[in-house]
Amino acid sequence: MILKRSTLLAAMVLAILVGIVYWLERDDGAGSDVERVFDVREDAIERVEIRRFANEPVVIERKGESFRIVRPLDAASDPREVNLVLSNLATMTVVHSFAREDDMDLAEFGLETPMLEVRFVTNDGSEYGLRFGRDTLTLTPSNRYAERIGSDEVLVVAAQVSNNLDKSAWDLRDKAIFHLPEDAEPERVSIMRGEETIELALDGGVWKTVDPPRARVDRFAITGMVRRFRRAEMLDLAEDADTAGLDPPRYRLDVTFSDKGLEHLVLEIGSKSTIDYFARVPSRDQVFVIEGGLADELQKDVRDLWSKKLLHHGTTEMTVVRIVSPDEERSLARDEAQGLLIALANTTAEEIVTTLPPVDPAFVITVSTDDAEDEFSIRLDDGVAYATRKDEDVTLRLTSEAWRDIEAELLSKLTDEPS
Repeated sequence: MILKRSTLLAAMVLAILVGIVYWLERDDGAGSDVERVFDVREDAIERVEIRRFANEPVVIERKGESFRIVRPLDAASDPREVNLVLSNLATMTVVHSFAREDDMDLAEFGLETPMLEVRFVTNDGSEYGLRFGRDTLTLTPSNRYAERIGSDEVLVVAAQVSNNLDKSAWDLRDKAIFHLPEDAEPERVSIMRGEETIELALDGGVWKTVDPPRARVDRFAITGMVRRFRRAEMLDLAEDADTAGLDPPRYRLDVTFSDKGLEHLVLEIGSKSTIDYFARVPSRDQVFVIEGGLADELQKDVRDLWSKKLLHHGTTEMTVVRIVSPDEERSLARDEAQGLLIALANTTAEEIVTTLPPVDPAFVITVSTDDAEDEFSIRLDDGVAYATRKDEDVTLRLTSEAWRDIEAELLSKLTDEPS
């Protein structure tokens, strides 16, 4: 019975302690007023110092319209990360607070040796600071103890605020490799890989390979690749540039844009770093790490870039269609050739081959737009239709279904009396 009584007493004491802690940490939602930790505006903050336990502090300062990292290095900052820090400093609220008693042990709250301390200065010279301690016992929501520097209050704040302020220099650094506008239009792409160089250029609104075998290139494959590199970010900085395999580089990408005021996008890629790759921009000394998928883009066989589309203009852009057969020639306005244009525009080749069938063309079709002309010949060999574009070295082998639709439209136009 004595054991049972002592056990009951211990349970009662524990329940009382838990109740006290819960009362201290609770957010009872009473009242409509929300107390902010700091009464400051986000745009008034000029300098922020973040000190993580046992690490050198990270300092960012406002320079004109943006912030720059000034310690432990001088580097451009990532506006998204900086804005997150500023927003949290200006908007964080107090969940609960209680006065610090003289006999209170700050170690119980993790505030004797705080894991994170953030200090900042506003444009009127005022200085503020906050130390973060350990998590509270409440699990939902997750809260953390904190104290304003120079205050005798212990605060309970949302743990997420602490997480959003816990930034290293790398976290805050601008990791974008290039700073080019989203609407930058590429007009030439050069890919060097060892002894091989692939040149791709925009010609009359159509992407083509410059060197033989000359062929049209999938526009979306090229613009998508360029967009991916334009938005690329550094994953890390190389510790030893001498082992990065960049002298000479394994791959080199050079993109020229239609806006001549834009700098080229040039990136050299070296050896592999685990699953990623070392890289650099030749005009800079810095060597960094990029995701392996970017290097994979430059390893593609040029044949994988060839376009299987028969036409690369929309039917609404086309103005005139000219059809030539061994026995007849016919020119059609867009309205007259609507069915044929749809059949041609919907055609995707089954295969691309580099040899022509040994027969003469059965048809030569020229599709004109206001500023371009698309000419291709169609050959028939053993019941299979092949289409070869003018000035190209590859041939599209059409599916039987596609050729059936095109042939029906061609024959109907050639047998119709001209209007």
